[in-house]
Parts: sequence; structure tokens; C-alpha cells
Amino acid sequence: MDDDDYHPLLVILSDVLSERNLGVAVHAAFGLDPHVARNEAADARTGNKPSRRGIEDLRSRMTAKGWSIVEDEN
Repeated sequence: MDDDDYHPLLVILSDVLSERNLGVAVHAAFGLDPHVARNEAADARTGNKPSRRGIEDLRSRMTAKGWSIVEDEN
């Protein structure tokens, strides 16, 4: 994954994970503070949105590699 995929990834994860779990996942994957990750995800969903095409391209690549996108229970 390159840097261009980071913000689309935050949008995708925020659609399926709670804020807490998104922070945990980004911390585990990238070593970022969970609070920073949650703030960046909120920004990626609202103010600094990545292109719809970028989000859909990444989502397609993720599902092609076996990602099963399911709603978080919390």
C-alpha cells in the first residue's frame, strides 16, 4: 500500500469499524497514536475526502485479496 491509499483506507475502515477499533487497527498497522488515527479518519470522511474512485479502487483491491468487509458489532 502506498501513501495515496492511507486516507481511502481510513474511510473504508471507518465504514466497518467503531472509532475505537479503527484507532487500534491503525495503531497496530502503522504505529500511529489511536487518537490521531481517529482524527485523521474523521477528516478523511468529511473535510479532506479522498476521491470516490480512490476509495473504490482500494476497496476492490482489498476484496480481491480476500478482505471480508463486515459491519463491526459495536
